[in-house]
Amino acid sequence: MTVQSAYGQLRDEGLVLTQQGRGTFVRDPSVPLGTEPGSSPAFTALAAELSSIHDALRLLGERLDRLEQLVGDETPPSP
Repeated sequence: MTVQSAYGQLRDEGLVLTQQGRGTFVRDPSVPLGTEPGSSPAFTALAAELSSIHDALRLLGERLDRLEQLVGDETPPSP
């Protein structure tokens, strides 16, 4: 039971994949998270949520860069 519990924890954290009839495998880090066959549903949902958060942060960063540029263009030079 301890080993099965450990496998379950590793699977939930997205570190390993379990394929019925084949076994448990270490996840390939070059493959996007949550897209591999055998990913746990909870990890797949978490990966999708993190991806959307990442996209939102990127867009906010781009917006902040544009706003800082606008403010910098409008700020009079220091005497």
